[in-house]
Amino acid sequence: MIQMRVAHVFSLLLAIFLVLSASSVQFALEDESTSDYEPTSGRDDDDYCEQYEDDEQGCINDPLCNPEYEDEEDDDDYGEYDDCEDADDSNDSDTSDSSDSSDSSDSSDSSDGNGNSGGNGGSGGSGNNGNQPADTDGDGINDEADDDDDGDGYNDIHDAFPLDPSEHNDNDGDGTGDNADDDDDNDGVKDNADAFPFDDREQFNFDGDNMGDNADPDDDNDGVNDFEDAFQFDASEQYDHDQDGIGDNADLDDDNDGYADLNDAFPFDSTEHNDNDGDGIGDNADTDDDNDGIPDTEDTDTEELDIKPDFDNDGSPDDEDADDDNDGVPDDQDAFPFDATESSNYDGDSIGDNADTDDDNDGYADVNDTFPFNALEWSDNDNDGIGDNEDTDDDNDGILDEDDAFPIDSFSSTDFDLDGIPDEFDMDDDGDGVPDLSDTFPLNPSESKDTDGDGMGDNSDPDDDNDGFLDIIDANPKYPGFYLDPALAGSQPSSADDSGTTFVGGIAVLLLFTTTIAMALIFGARKFMPSRKEDIALESTRIDTTGEVEIQ
Repeated sequence: MIQMRVAHVFSLLLAIFLVLSASSVQFALEDESTSDYEPTSGRDDDDYCEQYEDDEQGCINDPLCNPEYEDEEDDDDYGEYDDCEDADDSNDSDTSDSSDSSDSSDSSDSSDGNGNSGGNGGSGGSGNNGNQPADTDGDGINDEADDDDDGDGYNDIHDAFPLDPSEHNDNDGDGTGDNADDDDDNDGVKDNADAFPFDDREQFNFDGDNMGDNADPDDDNDGVNDFEDAFQFDASEQYDHDQDGIGDNADLDDDNDGYADLNDAFPFDSTEHNDNDGDGIGDNADTDDDNDGIPDTEDTDTEELDIKPDFDNDGSPDDEDADDDNDGVPDDQDAFPFDATESSNYDGDSIGDNADTDDDNDGYADVNDTFPFNALEWSDNDNDGIGDNEDTDDDNDGILDEDDAFPIDSFSSTDFDLDGIPDEFDMDDDGDGVPDLSDTFPLNPSESKDTDGDGMGDNSDPDDDNDGFLDIIDANPKYPGFYLDPALAGSQPSSADDSGTTFVGGIAVLLLFTTTIAMALIFGARKFMPSRKEDIALESTRIDTTGEVEIQ
């Protein structure tokens, strides 16, 4: 009997549970389909939004509050953040304005869309729009709070055009952004013809060595300084002895004396072309052309005289003199035994080293050649005694040349984005368009921000604000706190209401509460009705003639 009563009670509770659940679901569905639904704020504190009195961004982020802005044009703070109002109050005000606008729909002002219900330049019935501050890039952050008003990736403090997303820099300060300016350094040479478009001191770079021609001491990089080079922009020519406009390397008659250099004993001396006795003195200047000891003025060659030459006039005939020019270098070691001013010719080019401007003939003048007698070397950037061609670290900065973006600059060695600007001086090391000062990942071109500071860039972080809700369903992925994306929710709620989500949550709580009570009653009933087992012994059984059974 007790079991039946418990079953009846449980059935009654289950029926009540089902009725309440069905009613709750039906109410939720009706509530969602009602256009006049006004969601509850989930609180009774009318002063809740006053906590954001001095926090504009906090007021904007809180769906229960709406920011208010100064709307008096005569005030100095017109358009600035003024107060934070409860969203319910703002909605009531908007509803009242909309009602007024609807009541006056026959008026010409309302029909024109200008409305009288508030706002400068706003559409009829939208009284708050005229008071909203400017948001140039439309990112939901007003310009006063936004550190990048035009959303071009450059912070306003570094942006010469903070309200123009197509410009951010003005190198020459002429008021025209570099992207639109065809002469960024204003030096008179168009950028497309200027090797240094951002340097008004340089325009051209003939030899392509990263140094402009104005500052480069050797524009054609032929090893001869420009002030000594007759052909500053021709690496194949350096000198023009006869000044005929043809460089000596191409000129067949360098001294222009009418004798081809191949037949001219003195190709750079227009007063001489022959040296009969090979004594190094041209016949025109030589007083004894045949070097027989008899001056040309007295030598008639009418009789052969046995007079042995003595070049240095030391009393010892040349064929017996071990040092004919008496320069201190034995003839067998002297490349010019009859020229006291020369004794060696390193490159074997017929010009003695003393007169030769390029002793090793490597194309670099001795005055500019750190190794004038080594044709394989000519510079030693770090002055360590090892030529740059052989040296594996030319600037001696500890970084091998093959790994050094600037192998001859000891102050710079890296250029992450390979733009030719050392990282130490590059405003944007990874070349992603975001200045290093604003880039959380200055050496990662695929990342620039890390909203939650977890070390993972926003582009690869599935939860930018680290609030536990993935960005794909988070309406405000940059601000902690979950706001369901309206597109995913299938509705278009405003930031000031909860679009029924609070009530649906209440239904879930009610279902859980009812189920808990039902389970408690079931287990309680079982507790008060313990099972009993009785043993019944059938001692004897007797069946009388009437057919009745008697058990004893």
